[in-house]
Amino acid sequence: MRKSILVLLGSGLVWAESPLTLDQCRKLAIGSNADIVQARLETESAEQTRKSAFTNFFPQISAGAVAMAARDPLMDIRTPGGNLPVFDGNPANLATATQFAYMPSGGMSMADKSNVLLVSAVQPVFAGGRVVYGNRLASLGVRIAQDRESLARRDAVAKTEDKYWNMLELAGKRRALDAYDSLLEALARQVRDARAAGVANDNDLLKVALKRGESRVDRGRLESGMRLSALDLRRHLGLAEDTAISLADSLGAPEDPASLGNQREGALERRVEIRLLERAVEAEQIQASMKAGTMLPTVSVGAALVRTDVEGMGASSNAMAFAMASVPLTGIWSGAHDLAAQRAKARLAQVRLAETKRLVALGVAKDWDDLVIAYRAWVVSQDAVFQAETNLKTEEERFRGGVSTVSDLLEAQVMLQQARSQRIDRIGEYWSAREAWRRAVARD
Repeated sequence: MRKSILVLLGSGLVWAESPLTLDQCRKLAIGSNADIVQARLETESAEQTRKSAFTNFFPQISAGAVAMAARDPLMDIRTPGGNLPVFDGNPANLATATQFAYMPSGGMSMADKSNVLLVSAVQPVFAGGRVVYGNRLASLGVRIAQDRESLARRDAVAKTEDKYWNMLELAGKRRALDAYDSLLEALARQVRDARAAGVANDNDLLKVALKRGESRVDRGRLESGMRLSALDLRRHLGLAEDTAISLADSLGAPEDPASLGNQREGALERRVEIRLLERAVEAEQIQASMKAGTMLPTVSVGAALVRTDVEGMGASSNAMAFAMASVPLTGIWSGAHDLAAQRAKARLAQVRLAETKRLVALGVAKDWDDLVIAYRAWVVSQDAVFQAETNLKTEEERFRGGVSTVSDLLEAQVMLQQARSQRIDRIGEYWSAREAWRRAVARD
């Protein structure tokens, strides 16, 4: 059963079964493409990482509590009982005292239960620049994720355009095949009339029937290709497979690309791939600075509030301020090697950037040549169609005059069909090359 799907685009609501323009297909692809969705989520993740790194500029506040109950008291004091001499004021009489006072035995236990509450705040004063560089790296990660999202969007749009042009090419070929079938049908009537008049034979009828059979086979292949092409486009756009789809655009006549040549100016700076590699170089340089920071001292200050409650000793509160400094003495040796390795990675990223720029510039030049050649090929195909049409008219006149055979007329019709089909191919190749050029110079 035919199904209608309402699709929300930037320009409003569009029924998926209504003819879709290329721009609408681009928007549908951007909204449903899995790679774009993943890239968008990676951008959100990078943004949260940047916000997390920013918190390292502020004091690190922590709170903790400890409750302890020991099986035996941590302090257990016992005193034995006995007689103690009574002191009468004269030290000489202590050794021979005659009066005594009885002292009973005693004991004291404490600290079998205790509670400790601690709140502290530590502010890094100097960490070798790692906090600053860490925030720069996190911010750079957001820009890298955004560029990757742009790259995913560009690739999804490029696939959409290729599938769209392919469907238009097949539709154009179907129209050309319809015209060819009309010619064959008219020729079949002419041959039947000629046979009735005795100027044609059964072999001529069989030749025309054979060409019509070949045309039906070509039509079957074409219809199959159109069904598969429509299915491919529906899946790419995220539409249901039972959704009827038709295209609003058509393969327009190619335009001379000479006016597009000035778009090459600044193409490398606009390419997302180049920006990603430039950011990769920057990231490696930042990481090298962070490696250097690991070999520097770390200084921080802080304050703490402590509340203790030990059974048998009462509760007490205290406050303290402190400063900490650490120097990575043994880490300097390994850190020097890590820093050298990271600097080598930074140089490697620069070499990769320079090489990619060279290759991209070469690719831009090739895309321009492809566009120019595609336009020239279309001009030649136009001439080929004109020549085939002229040849067919000549053969039709010769056939009506009785100086041409059915085979000659069939050959002229086949040549015209091939010329029209090739012209459609050249038009599709031109528009594909034009879109490739726009992507090469990063023009929306």
